[in-house]
Amino acid sequence: MLIIDKLFGKPLARPVKLWISQDEFDTLVLDHSKRVETHRENESALQQFLNLASLPFIESWVAGMPDLHPGKSVCIGTVFATRGQLVPNTTGVDIGCGMAAIKTDYVYDGNVALLKEFVAGMKANVPLGFNHREVPLEDGIYEEADECPISQRELEKAKHALGTLGGGNHFLSFDTDEEGFLYVVVHTGSRNLGLKICSEYDEIAKLQNKKWCSVGEEGWELAYLPIDSKEGGAYFKELKFAQKYAKQNRHHILEFASRMFEANGIHETERIECIHNYISVENIMGKNLFVTRKGAVNAQEGKLVIIGGNQMTGSVIAVGKGNVQAFNSCSHGAGRAMSRTEAKNTLSVEEMKEQMKGIVTSEEISEKMLDEAPNAYKNLQSVLDNENDLVTVRNRLKTVAVIKDIEEAKPWQKKKPKVEE
Repeated sequence: MLIIDKLFGKPLARPVKLWISQDEFDTLVLDHSKRVETHRENESALQQFLNLASLPFIESWVAGMPDLHPGKSVCIGTVFATRGQLVPNTTGVDIGCGMAAIKTDYVYDGNVALLKEFVAGMKANVPLGFNHREVPLEDGIYEEADECPISQRELEKAKHALGTLGGGNHFLSFDTDEEGFLYVVVHTGSRNLGLKICSEYDEIAKLQNKKWCSVGEEGWELAYLPIDSKEGGAYFKELKFAQKYAKQNRHHILEFASRMFEANGIHETERIECIHNYISVENIMGKNLFVTRKGAVNAQEGKLVIIGGNQMTGSVIAVGKGNVQAFNSCSHGAGRAMSRTEAKNTLSVEEMKEQMKGIVTSEEISEKMLDEAPNAYKNLQSVLDNENDLVTVRNRLKTVAVIKDIEEAKPWQKKKPKVEE
């Protein structure tokens, strides 16, 4: 862990604790210098940590997980706590995004035909990308939107999106552990609902902060709402609903997998769920604090977590150590090593095909996949090496099949849900 109390010759208002190596820190410094030359310093990982640590309501310090990389306003891999100040942009637009997994009693014996059946079965039951369900799934969570005006307004769309995967870095994979037991792993979130909530409350926060002549420069995009304000309380209700919705989204996808397994005489033996874009109230160092994790997982002592890898290496199941220096957190994945644009311009289809050899994919590998190629991500082992004081690895999963959406849908291609009049 590196403790940073000064950046670019200026002392920080709050320390920043980074679970990265000195070499990785030096790379971040170089990246910052390049961005400053093009007047994009607020897109720099270090500048984003500096901005966040400058807010007067940050409690104690800001933590950066080993998979950190620049995001919008804050780095992916950021953890911080406050006594009730909520910053919509730090949780981001995919509220409640996380991972879930089922372990089965089936030892995979290389039966590729069966694996392809599983891939086809999940594709038939789980819409990808912008596609929604024609008929929504039943779920009691819909009733919980009553006190959330945005969620209530978006509810019909949300009903048709429940149990869908989405696109980007979201995926569904089949993996095996060291003993050969088959898992299914899903990574997805609250779909478009989180985007609506974040976008609207960020604008509300900006307006309120202007009235209060409050902290933070405009370019930082870190407007906040106090929890005890009308607006802050309303945002927190919406956020909690979106977090529950995202969990249910993963639940329904895994239920499809579980029923498919049962039909083939395969039984679920364990289910793991973890969330990595959210706010929760936790007691840390004897204080009840609002902890924001942006691309980070609650790794309190004894808690099982899923740390995503890439399409080639698979994910890791680990056990939290409850390190308070990281606000009881750990990384959520390998983290991007390249932007999507850089990956598409740098990586090759041939290289990706070689890396993915032996793995069943839902689509033929093409240029459309390069932004999610294995080399677009950091080395997962390096990430784990930097957080051995945060988690203990229990299982290293190996991907045998992966399902992802690869189409960038045009507006006229997006399927709209059929809603009864």
